[in-house]
Amino acid sequence: MMMNIRPDDPRITAYHLGELSSEEARQIERAGASDPAVGMALREAGVMTGFLKDTLGPEGAVELRPAQREAVLRAGREETSGKIVELRSAKRSRLPWLTGLGAAAVVAFTAVLMSRLGDGPGRVEGPTAREVALLPQPGPTPGRGVTGAAAGGAHATTGGGGASTASGDFLESVARELSQGPLPEATELPATTNQSSFSNSAVLRLPVAVGTASPTWVRRWIEEKGELPPAGAVRVEEMVNSVTLPTDREVGGLKLGLYRLDWGGSRWIGVQLATGDEAVDDLKVLSESRSNRRVVGSFGTRDDDALEVGLSAGRSTLILVEFDDETADPGQLTVLMGSAMQSFELAEACTMGNPGMHHAVATAVFGRWLRAEADEDQLRQALALAGRGEVDPIHREDHRLMRRALELSVSDD
Repeated sequence: MMMNIRPDDPRITAYHLGELSSEEARQIERAGASDPAVGMALREAGVMTGFLKDTLGPEGAVELRPAQREAVLRAGREETSGKIVELRSAKRSRLPWLTGLGAAAVVAFTAVLMSRLGDGPGRVEGPTAREVALLPQPGPTPGRGVTGAAAGGAHATTGGGGASTASGDFLESVARELSQGPLPEATELPATTNQSSFSNSAVLRLPVAVGTASPTWVRRWIEEKGELPPAGAVRVEEMVNSVTLPTDREVGGLKLGLYRLDWGGSRWIGVQLATGDEAVDDLKVLSESRSNRRVVGSFGTRDDDALEVGLSAGRSTLILVEFDDETADPGQLTVLMGSAMQSFELAEACTMGNPGMHHAVATAVFGRWLRAEADEDQLRQALALAGRGEVDPIHREDHRLMRRALELSVSDD
C-alpha cells in the first residue's frame, strides 16, 4: 500500500538515519521523485543529518537510542499529520538550539541551518541559482546549490521546482522559526533588489502566496536592537502581507476582496485572497491592463514560472499593484482556477476609501523608506493618511513603530 507522505513526515528523517524497512525506504524515494515538495524536504533532511554527523561529535556518529527509534517509527505508522517527535540528546550539542528538535522541526530548520553552512560540510550540488520574483520569506543565504525555502534574496535554486513548489504548511513552519529565532547578522542576509520598474505588459501575473517573516524581523530590529533594520531584512511584499483586508466575494472556494486608493501620484490596487477549509489549487491571478504598473515588493526579475499556483487551506495573501498615474485605467483582474475563469473590471469592482487599504499603502511606503527607496516626507504623508478617522488598534501600534523608526533615523544622523 502506498504511504501518504507529506514534506513534514518524520519518516523522511528516519530514512536518512537508516531506520526504515527496505520497502518503506523505496516508497519514500518514490514520493520524493514524484512530489517536488517531498523531494526538497528529503534533500534538506539529508543535508541536515550529514551536518549533524560532522558537528555533534568527533566520532561523527548520530545514533538514535531505542526509545527515540521507537518514537520515530510509531509516528511514521500513525496517519495524523503535523507530528513532532521530540529527540532529546544524551550529550551536549555544540549547537544547543538544536536540542529537542523533532523530525518535522528538523526539516523546517534545515533552511535556517543553511545560513551557517555556507560552503562547509553538508553542502550538496544542485542546479545553478536564478533570480525569481517571489520567495516565501527572508532568511540568511543558503549554501551554494542548496534549495533554500527560507532564503530571502533574489536567488534560489530550481531543483525540484524550488521553493515555489513547497507545501504551504512547510513554508509556514519555516517562516515561524525564522520569525521566532535569533535575529541574523546583517552580513548573513542576501542582497535584495530594489522595487522593480513599471511594466506596460498587457498581462501581469500576480503572486499567489507571499511570506510573513519580514514584518516580525523589522519590528524586532527596531524594538529589541533600537536600530533600523538592514535592507536585506526588509521585504516590502511581506510587510504588506501583514495587513488583511475584508473579502466580499467568492470564486470557486477562493475568497476575494478588491480595493483601490489614488494617492501620492499613484493608483494602488489591493487584491486580498483567502481560502477557507480547503486549499485552492491551480490558481493564477492576472492584472490585465495597458497602463504602467508593478507588483509592490522588493524582489528582483519576475519569473512567472516560479510563482506558486496554490493557496493552502486557511491562508490569506494581500497583494498591492501600483500604477504610475492616479488616473490610470486599472483594467481587469482575472482569476483562473483550472478551467474556471472570472474577470472583474477593477474601476467598478474595487472598494474605495477603506482605512485598511490606507494602512496597507502606508506599510508599503514604510518598507520602501527602510530600504531607502522612499523619502521621509512620503512616509509622513502616508502615516497622516492612514491615521485619519477611526484607526484599528493593531494599525495604531504599527504607526507607533513607524514613528519610532523615524526617531531612530534622526538620532542616527
